[in-house]
Amino acid sequence: GWDINLSSFIEDAYPAGGGALSLYTGERFTVDGVESISEKKLDSFHFHKDGDGLYRVEHKDTPLTEVLQPVNIGTRKLMLPKKIYADSRRCLEFVYRDNPQLPGTPCLSEVFDSGVGGGRPARLLLIEYSGDMVITLYPDQPEARASYTLKFNGRRLERVVLPTDELAYWEFSYQQVHGQTCVS
Repeated sequence: GWDINLSSFIEDAYPAGGGALSLYTGERFTVDGVESISEKKLDSFHFHKDGDGLYRVEHKDTPLTEVLQPVNIGTRKLMLPKKIYADSRRCLEFVYRDNPQLPGTPCLSEVFDSGVGGGRPARLLLIEYSGDMVITLYPDQPEARASYTLKFNGRRLERVVLPTDELAYWEFSYQQVHGQTCVS
């Protein structure tokens, strides 16, 4: 499978205690206590509990702050980004929904740009999961809208239909190599 590399936090991820923090950078940590991450060797981020189930990740190398909040889908206490703030005062907001193919698994469904100054948020991305997956950029702006349709056979991606008048597409085939399924 594949995913968009968003940060996440799972409370009580391990039987012996501790949470699992995964950052968008690919780094993964066991959280001993909210402010205590013994595996962290570099001071590249700070992790805070803000109350009401909210957590905050402040990244030092990039001017980003992520606000993680519980996603009420499935049984795990999973926190995903609800908002990501940049130094420019811009903010992205994320909406998740239950995955129809894997119930109990949250999937990103919408991304909004709050702009600067508290204006009306602009929807940047819409992902629909009905049969084929349809990813639409700028869904509310007809002159800029672009939709990509992902067609699957089971869990294998077979075709990506591009946003062209001819409905051009990329097609994928697979083969087994040393017991692994590979794109051929």
